[in-house]
Amino acid sequence: MPGTQDPILTEPIVNRYQRKPFWKKWPVWFVLLVLAVVAWIAIRVALMPYPAFAARVRDAGDGWRVLRGAFHLPVPEPRPDGWFPRACKRAFQADLDFIVFTQSGKATLRSEAADSPIAVLVMQAVETPVGLLACGGVDRRLVEDELAADNRFERLERFGGWAVAVSPEEESRPWRGWAEEGLDGLEVLDVETQAGTGWTGVAAWLGGLFGSGARWSELELRPGSMLARWDDYNRRAGARVAGYCGLGALGDEAIEALDSVVTHVLVRDGLGPYGPRDVERALRAGHHYCGLPHLGETSPFRFLAVERGKESSLAVMGDSVKIDPGRPLELKAVLHIEPGPENLVMHLFLDGVEIARQAGPRLAHEIDRAGAYRVEVGVETDALPLGRQERIFIFSNPIYVLAEKPAGAG
Repeated sequence: MPGTQDPILTEPIVNRYQRKPFWKKWPVWFVLLVLAVVAWIAIRVALMPYPAFAARVRDAGDGWRVLRGAFHLPVPEPRPDGWFPRACKRAFQADLDFIVFTQSGKATLRSEAADSPIAVLVMQAVETPVGLLACGGVDRRLVEDELAADNRFERLERFGGWAVAVSPEEESRPWRGWAEEGLDGLEVLDVETQAGTGWTGVAAWLGGLFGSGARWSELELRPGSMLARWDDYNRRAGARVAGYCGLGALGDEAIEALDSVVTHVLVRDGLGPYGPRDVERALRAGHHYCGLPHLGETSPFRFLAVERGKESSLAVMGDSVKIDPGRPLELKAVLHIEPGPENLVMHLFLDGVEIARQAGPRLAHEIDRAGAYRVEVGVETDALPLGRQERIFIFSNPIYVLAEKPAGAG
C-alpha cells in the first residue's frame, strides 16, 4: 500500500558476527580460572616450609658417630672429562663423608679415588635377568664370571664379597629366592625410579623453578611396594637383608642430587678420620639408615635395643639380639633434637606390620616376640592441593630379635 514500508526493511540489522565483550566469553573465564589455580599452587609451593621443622641437634652420647654419604652413583661410560672430580667436589660441598660408586665393564676409579677429599667405595655393577646387582669386596672378573651366570652368591660370599640388588625388576619373581642364596641388601628407595605423578610431580617441577626443597617432592612418596618386598625378605627365618637408598641416575643430574637421599652409617665414635673400610664395614653390617634431609634433620637418629630400665645398648640397627626371660627387652628410637617438633610421628614395624606409633622425637616399646623390627619417622607437612600429609623422611634398618632357644635344644 502507498505510504507503508516493508517491515523487513525497517527492522534493525543485527550482525551475527559482532564481537561480544570479552567478559561474556566462557573461554576467557576458563583460562583465567586455570591461571588462578596455577598461581595459587605456585604460591603454596613457594610458601611450603623446607625443612619441615627446625631444631637443634643434641649429642646422643652413646658411643656412635654418623657419617653421611651417597650410595649407588653409577659411573657413566664413556666418562666425561672431569666428571669424577666434579662429583667429589659436589659431595664435599654438601657435607658428605663418602660416595659409593657403581661401575660396569672395565672402567675403574681406584687410582683417582686415592686423591678424593672424601671416602670413596667402588662396587661392580652386574646386569642379571632380574635386575642390577652392585657387588663389592671381590675382583671384577669373579663377579662377572660366577655371579652373572646363575645369580648365586655362595662364591661371592666365600671370597669375602657382598651384593645389593639396586634395581630389582618388579615383574620378575626369582628375587624371592635371593634371600636364601645370600643377598646382602635391597635398594628400597632411589632417585631414578621414584618419579612423582599428579600433585607431587607439579610440586617437584615448581620447586625446581623456585630452588626450594619441594624439588625433591617425588622422593617423599613412600615406596610401599619396595618396603613390602624388603619386609618379605626379612620375614623368612634366618634372613638378614639390609635396606639401602641410592641415586641410580646418570650424569650431572645424579651429581646435583647427591644430597637428596642420604645414607647415614653408624661407626664407633673415635678419633678418625674414617676411611672406605670403615664405611664398607658399616654398610655390610646393616649399621645404616636412609634419610631425606630436605624435610628435616636426619643425622642424630638412633634405633637401639636395650634392657628395660638401662641405657646401654644391646644392639643397634643391623644387629641381632635374643629374647631372654630374665632380661626384658625394649626398643628405643630417638631423634636427638630439641625442641621436639609436634609434627613428628614415629612408626615401629614388626615383619612389615605396624605395631606402635608415637608422636614426637622419641619412641619406646617393650617387646617379647621374635622378628625383624624397623622404624619409619614421618613429619606432617602441607600437601597439594589442600590439607596436610605425613611424609616419611627416615627409614631405619631392622634389629633382628631372635627367639629364645628351647630348653634341651642343641
